[in-house]
Amino acid sequence: MPSSSHHSRFGSPIVTTRSIVLARGSRHLWRETLRSLAVAASSIRMSDPILAALIIAISISVFLFDTVTPRPIGVVYVIPLLLAANSGRREWIIRTSALAVSFLLLSNFINQGDGPRCVVRITAILIVTALTLRNTTASKRLVEQAQLLDQTHDSISTYDLDGRITSWNKGAEQLYGWSSTEVVGSITHDVLLTHFPLGRHLLLEELADRGTWNGELVNISKDGRRIVVDSRWSLMRDDSGHPVSILETSNDITLRKEADEATRRSEVRYRTIFETTGVSIWECDLSGVKQQLSASLANTQTDLKTHLKEHPEVVRDAIRLIKIVDVNEASVRLFGANTKAELFTALNRIWPAESERTFAEAMIASCTTRSRFESEAILRTIDGRTIELAFSTAHPVGADTQDTIFLSMVDITELNRAHAALRSLQIELANASRLSSLGALTASIAHEVNQPLAGILANGQAGLRWLRRDKPEIAAAGLSFEKLIADAKRAADIINGIQSLARNEPPTKVMLGLNDLIRESLPILDGELSAAGVELSLDLADPQPSVLVERTQLQQVIINLVMNAIQAMSDPYDGQRHVQVTSYIDAGFATIKVSDTGPGIDPTVRGRLFMPFSTTKVGGMGLGLSICATIIARQGGRISVDTNHNRGVVFIIDIPLQSGIRS
Repeated sequence: MPSSSHHSRFGSPIVTTRSIVLARGSRHLWRETLRSLAVAASSIRMSDPILAALIIAISISVFLFDTVTPRPIGVVYVIPLLLAANSGRREWIIRTSALAVSFLLLSNFINQGDGPRCVVRITAILIVTALTLRNTTASKRLVEQAQLLDQTHDSISTYDLDGRITSWNKGAEQLYGWSSTEVVGSITHDVLLTHFPLGRHLLLEELADRGTWNGELVNISKDGRRIVVDSRWSLMRDDSGHPVSILETSNDITLRKEADEATRRSEVRYRTIFETTGVSIWECDLSGVKQQLSASLANTQTDLKTHLKEHPEVVRDAIRLIKIVDVNEASVRLFGANTKAELFTALNRIWPAESERTFAEAMIASCTTRSRFESEAILRTIDGRTIELAFSTAHPVGADTQDTIFLSMVDITELNRAHAALRSLQIELANASRLSSLGALTASIAHEVNQPLAGILANGQAGLRWLRRDKPEIAAAGLSFEKLIADAKRAADIINGIQSLARNEPPTKVMLGLNDLIRESLPILDGELSAAGVELSLDLADPQPSVLVERTQLQQVIINLVMNAIQAMSDPYDGQRHVQVTSYIDAGFATIKVSDTGPGIDPTVRGRLFMPFSTTKVGGMGLGLSICATIIARQGGRISVDTNHNRGVVFIIDIPLQSGIRS
């Protein structure tokens, strides 16, 4: 057999030297081609059919070259194993490994190769298979963990020790606006413009010492927003304990910080107002009071108002149970305390028994749906002084429970004294005005009294003449004397009316017929009406209303209003001169209207017409209408002014009806 040829590894036919050389030369090229394919396949995600075909094709190619070449290349079976690993499926790796082992056994059988060497090659493939399976499992676990990290809303990222970003999850992308591809490889604090409260070097020192760091950082997003994050840093180490990377998890607390800051500013505002206002403010806890009231009402069928009225001792117990949470400086000054603490236990001392009713009303309001309660009360200071207070209660706006209540108090002691002095002065002014009015009406009074006196004289003389006749005319004399008595009664009524107006006695309210009162008040004005050429008419209600009033005071008001109308239409007024007094019933009130046809009232004065010293008369004091308003208010009524439908003005007096309607 020529030396240039030998039997093939298959046994027959004979392979020429040229073919062997070509085979050996192409083996290296094919091996490199397969390696390139494996690398490409590992980096490209292929569909299942293509990947399966490629694995089979490479395995067959390796089998053929391993069989026909004298030099074994069975190790190249690692390439299809790596391709199978790229699928991420365990069953593909196992099947590819089984195919490679089968081809090795078949190639060894065909070539009648060395058995131990074949075992080594098979063992190597099995080891690679085991490692590939392990790596695939670990990779799959890492992928699942990465997917879980992407599901969280927290920002999770890793850096090397120089701060270079190595991973960036979906939460970080959503928070800061940068995608993973944009930031991986960049320095984190350069990208986020991070503000470190104490400096980055101090943070890293603590991280190196303790292995963790937790705190607040301020970062800037891609669109320029300022983001405050609660950041947690962990130092990652390798198996030998050397630091290799940093894991940072962060969550956005910007809104919470803004809310905290708003709350802080609100607290500062509240505290400033609370401490600097001149109003006494008490913050009280009612939880103990409400528990006690609930226990008291548990075994009764009455409501809270009735229960407190029947058991006044419960009110005093409630005052003791109120817990004072805080008071302001105005409260300390108002009640003469030295410190706030002195007032925390002083409510029972400063709230006297005579004001317990007001406290009970406040408790009823607090335990019902009423959000506010306002009243007045007389309390005591720490040193025993009595003070009059206007106070109100209110629950905090938006509170979850109604156990907290704010009590606000203002000292009105001096104000009430001033009001009392003003009322006294108004009474004195009213009396002075009444006497002044009587002086102005002297001529009219003399005229009214002279008329019945003249009748008395005439009728008396006539009666005497009838009796002195030779034959006395008893019947005619009796008629004269009856007329004399009627004139005497008329004069007495006029004098009694004048005396009532002139008296300065404590007023007494009596039930009167309103129409009768009007008729009794007007006769003394006949002289003024006649002198001014004013016509007076009456339009009185039928049936007559009954009112509970001070006779003299209401007469004074009617006379004052009619006198004002007469004076408004006196010379040089050249229009129609007419005054009408009307009475009627409307919506539970008996109403008196005094209207005139005079020149009216200047609109600039109307708004303050019932204020003291406001007048439209030349030389007038401006007290008449103010006194009228005060008197009507004391009757429980009201007075107003309006424009007459024709011309002039109309004054309207409304007085509450009493006991229905009188005939």
